[in-house]
Amino acid sequence: MKNKKYIYPIFITLILLLFLKIDFRFQDTVYCCGDDHDYYMHAETIGVDFDLDYSNQMLGIENRRFNLNDKIAPTGFIGTGIYSSPFLFFGHLLDRVLTGKSELSQQIFNYRILFYSFSSVFYYFLTIFLTLKILKILKYKFKNYEVVLLYFGSGVAYYAFERFSMTHVYECFSCVLILYLSMKFYSHKNKNFIAFLIPLAIALGISVRWVNYFYLLLPY
Repeated sequence: MKNKKYIYPIFITLILLLFLKIDFRFQDTVYCCGDDHDYYMHAETIGVDFDLDYSNQMLGIENRRFNLNDKIAPTGFIGTGIYSSPFLFFGHLLDRVLTGKSELSQQIFNYRILFYSFSSVFYYFLTIFLTLKILKILKYKFKNYEVVLLYFGSGVAYYAFERFSMTHVYECFSCVLILYLSMKFYSHKNKNFIAFLIPLAIALGISVRWVNYFYLLLPY
């Protein structure tokens, strides 16, 4: 078909347009208090502090989130922070190399946020990759670009490239990961290893948003 030659230029153009609206990615801080702030605090205490002590992340706002018996914590779920913490870790390293800053403060330098924002993009494309693997296992005859267009036509793309600190991409990834591991369980020789990964994936998925109890049913 003659129209096929227009598909790839249009597809590439749509991808490039997604990167034009990136005002959240160039913030110099994450402001209290809301979901974005909570998920970032989780990622920072895991990827930078290597602990779960939020006292230095929440200086001056101790009573605006969870505070019980002097135990301070964000109210948002921790799963998004677990997934994104490796990216924040590398952003923090780059921040220290380029700026010499080692202390943590509420004035978060841009490199941390920049690398933190790459997390949602990474898991977004990994979700697409695993979906293609699942369709291959099921022997569904979808073309790769059709699956990619399906994901880019969904609302998840917005949360991957713009509202990167929200849970949507990580929920989608968790769902696809559980399905993929469940299918691999029946074809993989080392079933014990896959059997270990499936409940781990479910636990991580539920930690992203605890109301997604249907993750428990996906292997069945």
